[in-house]
Amino acid sequence: MDKSLGLDNALLVGSEDQETPPQEPFYTRPWSRWYPGEQRLAGVPVARTIALILAISVALSGAVYVNVLCTVGMKWIFGISLAASCVALLFTIVADSPVSFPSTWTFHKINRVPSSLCAFACFYQAVLFGVVVALVISSVLVNLFELKDLFDWECEPEHESKWNA
Repeated sequence: MDKSLGLDNALLVGSEDQETPPQEPFYTRPWSRWYPGEQRLAGVPVARTIALILAISVALSGAVYVNVLCTVGMKWIFGISLAASCVALLFTIVADSPVSFPSTWTFHKINRVPSSLCAFACFYQAVLFGVVVALVISSVLVNLFELKDLFDWECEPEHESKWNA
């Protein structure tokens, strides 16, 4: 922790046996110095990789869901909130800096949170971020457009669909 702020390392939970993260930005360091103290398999951090694969899966399934929505307003609301929450989620998983908002994996790891709970904390924060963005975008769109234009149904009725032959 920074002594110039008048804070001591003893104030951090579990700071007595934790490594202090490097001070230079993580993306300027060589790959071998990223994520110190994490379990690795062939040089790749295992828990973060699993969380990153899950995050990519969530992003892709969310994009498929947004694509099948039947109103323009819902596509905009869910699409923008999905993009914002995915960016926040990727940042919280990949960043090797102890940032408190959005709280990164490294921030939780420094405060002695197990790796599985670090993943849950990152996903939880991304969901909250997405809900807030969805509320903001929906309130802006409702104020800018008429509701009948925003939520005009564009899908075919089920009995006229080409899938129900």
